[in-house]
Amino acid sequence: MEETEKKNSTLITGAVIALVASLITGAFTVATQHYFNNEEKRVQLYLDEKKDFVDACDEYMKQYRQWRELMFYAIQRDSVSSKPTLAFENTLEFTQAYQKWRSDFDLAYGRSKEVKQS
Repeated sequence: MEETEKKNSTLITGAVIALVASLITGAFTVATQHYFNNEEKRVQLYLDEKKDFVDACDEYMKQYRQWRELMFYAIQRDSVSSKPTLAFENTLEFTQAYQKWRSDFDLAYGRSKEVKQS
Protein backbone atom coordinates (compact mmCIF):
# COMPACT_ATOMS: atom_id res chain seq x y z
CA MET A 1 0.00 0.00 0.00
CA GLU A 2 2.89 2.27 0.71
CA GLU A 3 4.08 1.75 -2.85
CA THR A 4 0.64 2.74 -4.19
CA GLU A 5 0.65 5.88 -2.08
CA LYS A 6 4.16 6.66 -3.37
CA LYS A 7 2.97 6.22 -6.98
CA ASN A 8 -0.08 8.42 -6.33
CA SER A 9 2.09 11.01 -4.65
CA THR A 10 4.50 11.00 -7.59
CA LEU A 11 1.61 11.21 -10.02
CA ILE A 12 0.06 14.15 -8.16
CA THR A 13 3.44 15.90 -7.93
CA GLY A 14 3.96 15.43 -11.67
CA ALA A 15 0.46 16.73 -12.42
CA VAL A 16 1.04 19.80 -10.23
CA ILE A 17 4.39 20.49 -11.92
CA ALA A 18 2.76 20.10 -15.37
CA LEU A 19 -0.08 22.42 -14.33
CA VAL A 20 2.32 25.07 -13.02
CA ALA A 21 4.46 24.78 -16.17
CA SER A 22 1.30 25.14 -18.30
CA LEU A 23 0.20 28.22 -16.40
CA ILE A 24 3.64 29.84 -16.70
CA THR A 25 3.82 29.02 -20.42
CA GLY A 26 0.27 30.32 -20.97
CA ALA A 27 1.01 33.54 -19.10
CA PHE A 28 4.21 34.05 -21.09
CA THR A 29 2.36 33.38 -24.36
CA VAL A 30 -0.42 35.83 -23.52
CA ALA A 31 2.09 38.52 -22.51
CA THR A 32 4.09 38.00 -25.70
CA GLN A 33 0.98 38.15 -27.89
CA HIS A 34 -0.17 41.30 -26.10
CA TYR A 35 3.20 42.97 -26.69
CA PHE A 36 3.30 42.06 -30.40
CA ASN A 37 -0.35 43.06 -30.92
CA ASN A 38 0.37 46.48 -29.41
CA GLU A 39 3.51 46.81 -31.51
CA GLU A 40 1.58 45.89 -34.64
CA LYS A 41 -1.12 48.47 -33.81
CA ARG A 42 1.53 51.14 -33.25
CA VAL A 43 3.21 50.40 -36.58
CA GLN A 44 -0.15 50.33 -38.38
CA LEU A 45 -1.09 53.69 -36.86
CA TYR A 46 2.22 55.15 -38.05
CA LEU A 47 1.64 53.78 -41.56
CA ASP A 48 -1.94 55.10 -41.63
CA GLU A 49 -0.78 58.56 -40.53
CA LYS A 50 1.97 58.51 -43.14
CA LYS A 51 -0.52 57.51 -45.86
CA ASP A 52 -2.93 60.27 -44.76
CA PHE A 53 -0.09 62.81 -44.91
CA VAL A 54 0.96 61.69 -48.40
CA ASP A 55 -2.67 61.78 -49.56
CA ALA A 56 -3.04 65.31 -48.18
CA CYS A 57 0.15 66.40 -49.96
CA ASP A 58 -1.09 64.87 -53.22
CA GLU A 59 -4.41 66.66 -52.86
CA TYR A 60 -2.62 69.93 -52.13
CA MET A 61 -0.45 69.53 -55.24
CA LYS A 62 -3.52 68.68 -57.34
CA GLN A 63 -5.31 71.81 -56.07
CA TYR A 64 -2.20 73.90 -56.75
CA ARG A 65 -1.85 72.57 -60.33
CA GLN A 66 -5.51 73.29 -61.01
CA TRP A 67 -5.19 76.78 -59.55
CA ARG A 68 -2.08 77.42 -61.65
CA GLU A 69 -3.82 76.33 -64.86
CA LEU A 70 -6.81 78.52 -64.04
CA MET A 71 -4.67 81.57 -63.29
CA PHE A 72 -2.47 81.00 -66.34
CA TYR A 73 -5.56 80.87 -68.53
CA ALA A 74 -7.07 83.95 -66.87
CA ILE A 75 -3.88 85.94 -67.48
CA GLN A 76 -3.15 84.71 -71.00
CA ARG A 77 -6.64 84.52 -72.52
CA ASP A 78 -6.71 88.22 -73.41
CA SER A 79 -3.09 88.38 -74.52
CA VAL A 80 -2.75 89.65 -78.10
CA SER A 81 1.01 89.29 -78.45
CA SER A 82 1.13 85.50 -78.27
CA LYS A 83 -1.38 82.74 -77.92
CA PRO A 84 0.23 80.00 -75.87
CA THR A 85 -1.33 76.59 -75.59
CA LEU A 86 -4.06 77.00 -73.03
CA ALA A 87 -5.55 74.32 -70.82
CA PHE A 88 -9.10 75.46 -71.61
CA GLU A 89 -10.74 75.91 -75.00
CA ASN A 90 -13.12 78.71 -74.01
CA THR A 91 -14.34 80.86 -71.17
CA LEU A 92 -17.22 78.52 -70.35
CA GLU A 93 -14.82 75.60 -69.86
CA PHE A 94 -12.62 77.86 -67.74
CA THR A 95 -15.60 78.98 -65.63
CA GLN A 96 -16.76 75.42 -65.04
CA ALA A 97 -13.24 74.32 -64.09
CA TYR A 98 -12.89 77.31 -61.74
CA GLN A 99 -16.21 76.56 -60.04
CA LYS A 100 -15.24 72.89 -59.57
CA TRP A 101 -11.83 73.90 -58.22
CA ARG A 102 -13.41 76.41 -55.83
CA SER A 103 -15.94 73.83 -54.64
CA ASP A 104 -13.18 71.24 -54.05
CA PHE A 105 -11.05 73.84 -52.29
CA ASP A 106 -13.92 74.89 -50.02
CA LEU A 107 -14.74 71.27 -49.27
CA ALA A 108 -11.10 70.55 -48.41
CA TYR A 109 -10.94 73.46 -45.99
CA GLY A 110 -14.38 72.88 -44.46
CA ARG A 111 -16.07 75.95 -45.85
CA SER A 112 -19.72 75.78 -46.74
CA LYS A 113 -21.24 77.27 -49.88
CA GLU A 114 -22.75 80.17 -47.87
CA VAL A 115 -19.31 81.32 -46.73
CA LYS A 116 -18.12 81.17 -50.34
CA GLN A 117 -19.92 84.47 -51.14
CA SER A 118 -17.06 86.56 -49.70
